Amino acid sequence: MNGSPVYRVVMTQRDRDELLNRSRASNVLLPITFIAEGNVWYVVGLRYRGETARNETHRSYRINFVSELLFDGVEHLNLCGSNGGNLGTGNVRELLAQDMFHRAGAPTR
Repeated sequence: MNGSPVYRVVMTQRDRDELLNRSRASNVLLPITFIAEGNVWYVVGLRYRGETARNETHRSYRINFVSELLFDGVEHLNLCGSNGGNLGTGNVRELLAQDMFHRAGAPTR
C-alpha cells in the first residue's frame, strides 16, 4: 500500500451500464454501496464529477452521502481519476484548487 485510503464502490450491473452509456453530462445520481475503513454506507449516490474531467480517459466521480449518514463528516466526496501519470486539465485544476485552499488554512482532503 502507498498510504492512500482504500474505498470500494458496489453497484448493480444495470446501474453501471447506465453510467457508462448515458450522457456524461448527466447529474442524476445512481445508487451505490460505499465501503471504507471497515464501515458500509448503503444510501449513497454516484455520478461523474466535474465539467472537463468528464471527458478525461479515466473519469472522476462524485459520491453524495445523505446528511444523516456522512462519511467522516463529509456529504460530498470527489474521487479524482488518474490518467496514468498524465493529469489532464480537470485533475490539474482540482490539485491547484486543493493546494490553494490548504495554504489558506481551509479544510481539504
